[in-house]
Amino acid sequence: MKRLTLSALALFAAFGIYFLLTKHTLNSSVSLVAIANYGPHKSLESTIEGIKEGLQAEGFIDGKNIRYIIKDVGFSPSLIPTMISTLEQQKPAALVTLTTPVAQYAKGAVQSTPLIYSAITDPVAAGLIPSINKSGNSITGSAETQNIHAVLSCIKKLFPQATRIGLLYSSSESNDTALLSMMRDAVKEHSCTLVAVSIDQQQDIPLRMELLRDSIDVLYVGTSGPIQPALAMIARIAKDMHIPVVNADSSAVKEGVVCASCGVNYTAIGKQAGKLIAKILQGSACKDLTPHFPTIEDHETFINKNLADFFKIDLTTVPPSYIVVK
Repeated sequence: MKRLTLSALALFAAFGIYFLLTKHTLNSSVSLVAIANYGPHKSLESTIEGIKEGLQAEGFIDGKNIRYIIKDVGFSPSLIPTMISTLEQQKPAALVTLTTPVAQYAKGAVQSTPLIYSAITDPVAAGLIPSINKSGNSITGSAETQNIHAVLSCIKKLFPQATRIGLLYSSSESNDTALLSMMRDAVKEHSCTLVAVSIDQQQDIPLRMELLRDSIDVLYVGTSGPIQPALAMIARIAKDMHIPVVNADSSAVKEGVVCASCGVNYTAIGKQAGKLIAKILQGSACKDLTPHFPTIEDHETFINKNLADFFKIDLTTVPPSYIVVK
């Protein structure tokens, strides 16, 4: 009986060791991707969805051979260091950074984890990569750089008589200042003028919007992290002024908040980031990968029919590629 008991204990111990070793092997074969987001917003959520889709297309299935940890700071810059530190402690195989403030901090703070940025307008101006064709030593990514000529061409097709384009921007956000610079250069080729108004705090928006009254024909709102959360308020004030709003992201059009959108497809941008992450998980180094910038095909235009009727847009004249939603 004693010999039988010892044999049973030995068998149980062997099974326990096998289980632990097997569990360790399974866990080590599952790659952890950490995503550091600036805050909850439709365009950023679409980017995350695209990242997952891009990785899935490359064979990385959530819950099977990859898992995600996602955090955000509710658009509070002071919380970014804590978020990055918390994610880095999880020892991810790759750390994704969404928006410029998050990516800039991570680039300076993270030493050993590969970084992949997305939802960033100008990664070169932000100091993330040395040029549009070259990644940094430990960072690469997929930018959201708008083709401003495509945006202005879209605005002119929707509003042929428009010559004064309004722009709200945050002077403390590098994405916004990059957009401002590009818009200033581009409007001249479309026989338009730019009226730009800076927004320092969201509570200043109603007062700052008054500067646009009777001064613009169309208001364009880019992907600004500080301004996008106040889009509903901006659109409401603009509508009272009878100023149509064209947004960078289509979600607000589908929800009936703004009249139209012309910008990059954030899911498509996320997919490109996902492809870069996949290459890193497969052993490539960031410095050997080419950063992605949007093509014309990465852009799309949406129009809200109800608001189009309100602003008297002739939908029979818009290109067939434009998507009309009710």
